[in-house]
Amino acid sequence: MLDFDKLDFNDKKTYHLLGMGLTKGVFQLEEHLGERYAQIVKPQTIQDIADIVSIIRPGCKEAFHVDGETTMLDAYCKIRNKQMSEAYLHEDLRRTLGPTHSVLIYQEQIIEICRFIAGMSLKEGDMVRKAMGKKLPEEMAKWEDRFVTGCTDSGYEEEMARKLWDWIDKASGYLFNKSHAIAYATTAFKTAYAKCHYPTQFYTAMLKYADKKTDTYDEMQQLVNDAKLFAIAVIPPVIKEANSDFKILNKNTISFGIRYLKGVGASSMESIARIKGAKDWIEFLILTDRFKVDKTSCEAMIKAGVLDEYNMPRTQMLAEYELFRHLTKIEQAIVLSLISGRLHPSILIDIDKADFEQKRVVTKYAKWHTTGIFDICGKYGPIAGLPLPDNAREWLYDFEHAIYALSDCKIANSRRVEKLNGLMEEYRSKSFGINKGLHQAWEKFYFGIPLTSHDKGLVVDHDTLPLIEVINLPPNNNVKVAGIIENVGYTKIKRGDSKGKTMAFIDLADNTYILKGLIAFSDCYEKFGEHIMRGVAVSILGRKMQDGNSIIVNSVKRL
Repeated sequence: MLDFDKLDFNDKKTYHLLGMGLTKGVFQLEEHLGERYAQIVKPQTIQDIADIVSIIRPGCKEAFHVDGETTMLDAYCKIRNKQMSEAYLHEDLRRTLGPTHSVLIYQEQIIEICRFIAGMSLKEGDMVRKAMGKKLPEEMAKWEDRFVTGCTDSGYEEEMARKLWDWIDKASGYLFNKSHAIAYATTAFKTAYAKCHYPTQFYTAMLKYADKKTDTYDEMQQLVNDAKLFAIAVIPPVIKEANSDFKILNKNTISFGIRYLKGVGASSMESIARIKGAKDWIEFLILTDRFKVDKTSCEAMIKAGVLDEYNMPRTQMLAEYELFRHLTKIEQAIVLSLISGRLHPSILIDIDKADFEQKRVVTKYAKWHTTGIFDICGKYGPIAGLPLPDNAREWLYDFEHAIYALSDCKIANSRRVEKLNGLMEEYRSKSFGINKGLHQAWEKFYFGIPLTSHDKGLVVDHDTLPLIEVINLPPNNNVKVAGIIENVGYTKIKRGDSKGKTMAFIDLADNTYILKGLIAFSDCYEKFGEHIMRGVAVSILGRKMQDGNSIIVNSVKRL
């Protein structure tokens, strides 16, 4: 069992995971900015994580470094990656700002500057911090005079002192509390450690927590997709388990929780749990009726693949379920006896409620069309089987012929026979083949994402890279991928030579992964925009991004 109090906070695998930008589910870092800047910064310590947590806060994108041109966020990243040198208004500031590469990030750094540069007490430094946060003009003027005087008394030039005050004053609006940042970073590391070393347990826990998110199904989709990077498959639930919540089946497989299917709520789980012993499709039909499993839940389980272990096409199960629901209890008893070759014990409860004549007809008719000797739960004693008619055997285990046989039964009057024939005509008009596209659509509706493997009908060249492998591709490498466009986002460029033009962000899916955020800049979108639409199968040539796990699109070809 994982003991969070005994973690190795120098674990290289965990920091490598963060540096890869695989931050889905990692506290404070799972959104786009956290993913991107974890990949840029490549943290190696808890302090590094704390810095990332702090610099991705909104204000850091507006505040500037001492050069007045580079934002604090960009300055930190560029200095960290040796693309820019550290810059200090005075070398003595290195003592306070050195750990954050000359960038002012934390509120506590204001207090230290007041103390070591302006010669103020800790209490005065904290009062300066509070005054800057409240932006009260009179208070600010008072403390500015005290700060400048303290700096000059300590031997610093007044011009430098006023520049330093202006700089920390402008930055104070976004500075983060370091003690909070370290606490957040520690929790971030713990979640990243769990994801790295206990991925199956991590994803199971995160999926269970998804219903606390604003968009539960979008969150589940992201987690199911991310789990593929760790060779973990999230599969539809199976009826024999009837697991209400997400459940670990083995180290590479998680079963989806039935109660998360759209249309199946917690209130349905008690009755669903009572039918998990159904050994086959016929017994499932019997038990759903016996324990009053509602129509919406049954249809959801059929369409979502919960009953795939019965080895019948989902479309056929759906059609037979619909037909079965339209039968009376006595008609159901006859049909089930004809298919199974015996009267099922649970059906006899319904037969017991019928009158004597109905019991006689059911038992006589079932006896005539089934083989050998069957015992009706010992209630009526053994009944000797009669020789079968020549065509009776073809009716056994055949749902369609069993329904047609009802027209010969004396229970059904002429009007009812006409109704049954109409139901059968509708039933026979349906196709019962395995339709992967339909399965995919059903699963996406009920789970938020297709769970079973589909090839999506793509025919691709040998040099096309599976989308899941793009993650490990080195930056700036050329790449060819193919898939179905899952979603497209558009934005207007607000500045520069392309101002007013449209660029697109593409989510692309193949049978391995959904790669989000492929970027088609305005020139690319102008050339290939007619192909960049949701639901279109495309082949894309592009380049792996320098910062991020996606692709800059160069060309798009419709497949």
